[in-house]
Amino acid sequence: MMVILGAQSLLGNVLIKKLSNENFNYLVLVDEDSSTEKEWLEDIQYWHQVSDADSLDWVEENAEEIEFIICCSPVTNDARLAQFVSLWNLGYQHQIPVIGVGKSEKEVKEIISTEQSPFFWIILLLQEFYDPYKNEQKSTESSSTQQLTSLTEVAEAIYYFIRNRQNSGVRTIESALSLLP
Repeated sequence: MMVILGAQSLLGNVLIKKLSNENFNYLVLVDEDSSTEKEWLEDIQYWHQVSDADSLDWVEENAEEIEFIICCSPVTNDARLAQFVSLWNLGYQHQIPVIGVGKSEKEVKEIISTEQSPFFWIILLLQEFYDPYKNEQKSTESSSTQQLTSLTEVAEAIYYFIRNRQNSGVRTIESALSLLP
């Protein structure tokens, strides 16, 4: 099973659709509120939903079945940083690969500065690719289309690392895309 944090984010939504199209249906979707059925879940195949508040306990309880932890929301505050570091440590303790996104090298250094790392991990730096609100404020059709294309490329890169668990490290999106066939 794959645990997808930030499932309702733009990147999370694109990645979940990609995984679903590739017949990965044993997905656990984690977001701020899992209590109600949401419109964004239409046409998405998944196994379970978990609230953000319960995610660490849920991962700990189900660690033996988890194949990947994927964090689609970048660290935006201290609470998110603490959550990511906790998931990072759970990945190490239970030998679960971790993929995440970061906006700056500073936040990435805070995450990977722990003494232990999961046996496979990737953090994609997405400084200019991730923030949908910058392009949305311009509200031109071309910038919106370009944003979706970029998110599709990020989802393709994450999918590549799921399928090819080699060479842990921090990658820019450009270097990750250069690995794609």
